[in-house]
Amino acid sequence: MIAECFFIIISITISISAIIYVFKYRENYGPQQNVILIILLYIFVGILYFSFLCLATMIIFDKDIALILWKASIIISLFALGLMSSLHSLMIGYKKIEILTGFIFSFLGGIIIYLVLFLNSFEVQKIGLNYYFAFQNLILFYFMILLGSLLLVLMWLILLINYSKIRHKTLARLLFINTLNFTIVIYTYGLFLVFPNLFFKYLHLISYLITAVIFLYEIIKKPDLFIELTNKIYDFIIFHKSGILLWAYNFETSKETEDSLLKGSILIGINHILANLTSQKDKLGIIKMENRDIVLEYDNIYGYAILLITNKKDDFIDRSIQRFMKKFVELNKDKLSSLNGLIDTSHFKNAGDLIHEYFRPYLSE
Repeated sequence: MIAECFFIIISITISISAIIYVFKYRENYGPQQNVILIILLYIFVGILYFSFLCLATMIIFDKDIALILWKASIIISLFALGLMSSLHSLMIGYKKIEILTGFIFSFLGGIIIYLVLFLNSFEVQKIGLNYYFAFQNLILFYFMILLGSLLLVLMWLILLINYSKIRHKTLARLLFINTLNFTIVIYTYGLFLVFPNLFFKYLHLISYLITAVIFLYEIIKKPDLFIELTNKIYDFIIFHKSGILLWAYNFETSKETEDSLLKGSILIGINHILANLTSQKDKLGIIKMENRDIVLEYDNIYGYAILLITNKKDDFIDRSIQRFMKKFVELNKDKLSSLNGLIDTSHFKNAGDLIHEYFRPYLSE
């Protein structure tokens, strides 16, 4: 009982720390829905599910209340599985099986919730200082195992299909580790359902706490992991309002690009910017092409513009452009203000360091 109370305190502490940190630095975690999913995961799993599971199996309530807590932990675990699957898919950027996943969760989840709430599906057994819950309804047991198994199959399938598309291999490996950790947590939960004893209970609780700590470390140290990892940037170009190229970088070749190598679609974007330079400093534009988004940003005060070509513009790319331009101006304010006549573009080589600082997830290692 002391161990369970200690585990609950640790889990709640980890969860609250993660929630506060993610909310405080929410601009670092990609789209707003990613932030919401991370916060909800810690609320549903780290606080509600973990606490209800521990309290249900501790002999501090009568059997009826323990059974209510146990049923609540099962229903909450279903929502947690859905949140985890959604976050996993958003991080990879794979939407082709969303309908299938939604159908599986709606169908199997609905059956499980009905069997948990409206049928006498569990027998409460008191062994030593713990309650254990034996399945009286094997259909419920089979559906719970089936749902967990299908979730793991889909998560691994999505990861393996898209693994090679993730350009930053360190982030790809971290995502692999996370998927493995989620698998262990779900697998140990299944073992606890099959073999309801103290060993498998502690095995499941400890495996979750380890995963929660790893996840918290990634939230703090690797926030880039939570953006859409398969999204790509192809070209990043800085040019003067006169049309002269100041600096350019190709993400596919990981090299700076010369003016003579710029493609036709890029030149269209440059001409578009030059034709629309106004006094609106923070205006962000976009040209939609068949398989590309050309993102346009310009600074009329310092007379330069940014053109970025990507698979798909998102919030993370928008914020990275704004941060890049702010730092770029800080480093090159005097040079930009004094540009006239012949321009020595070698002064703007420091843009390469800023690319690695603000667009790291899109770079090859």
